[in-house]
Amino acid sequence: MREQLNLTQALNQSAGNPAPIETDTPPPTQTHAPKARQNTKMIGGHFSKPVHRQLKQMALDSECSIQDLLGEALNLLFDQAGKPPIAKLEES
Repeated sequence: MREQLNLTQALNQSAGNPAPIETDTPPPTQTHAPKARQNTKMIGGHFSKPVHRQLKQMALDSECSIQDLLGEALNLLFDQAGKPPIAKLEES
């Protein structure tokens, strides 16, 4: 089985320099999501700029977050489909 090379090693090998290059860059560290986002999943979609602008303006007018509006919209959709409204909204 062939050993997998990282990009730096592959470039060094193709340049005829198999010796590894030392860098001052530390290895990447695993980041943890904030507590409020643990056990959650991102739900999103791509919409036009006017849709984004209008949603943002509604959030400003209501003094709440876009996430609160989306949670409220999901709960209305769930209710319409006969499902329990389980999208928790942020408490102000």
